Amino acid sequence: MKIVHVGLGASSEDLADRFYRDILGLKKSSPKTIEASVAKLFFNLNSFITYINYFNDNIRFEIFILPDLKKEFSPNHLCLEVEDRENFLNKCLASGITVKRLIKEDKEVIFISDFDGHLFEIKEAKGTIKPPPSSGSNDFDSHE
Repeated sequence: MKIVHVGLGASSEDLADRFYRDILGLKKSSPKTIEASVAKLFFNLNSFITYINYFNDNIRFEIFILPDLKKEFSPNHLCLEVEDRENFLNKCLASGITVKRLIKEDKEVIFISDFDGHLFEIKEAKGTIKPPPSSGSNDFDSHE
């Protein structure tokens, strides 16, 4: 199994561009529109929705432009693996993105939020992606 794409909301195209294109370095497709009847069927929204794909060879985000997007607490997050984590985090800080770091048992866990409040855990690439921890273990204790 693999993730084909991730669908998230953004409050504006500008904020989506700033994060997904400028910070993550992804390519941007032309905006597309989902008809109101389809938006109602799948997302329970009563109007058309504009969405934009941001992508590279390894990942694709479908970002739905929702001006009334509410930033609420959620533990949901994506974990991104980047080549040079410190350089990436410096780019985030320079763009006004808050970087949260926790060191626990000599391991560092880092989270950022995009401009619309989506959480991203940031790991540095180490050649291969490790499988998730076995069930029953605390995910935060197993990060390297």
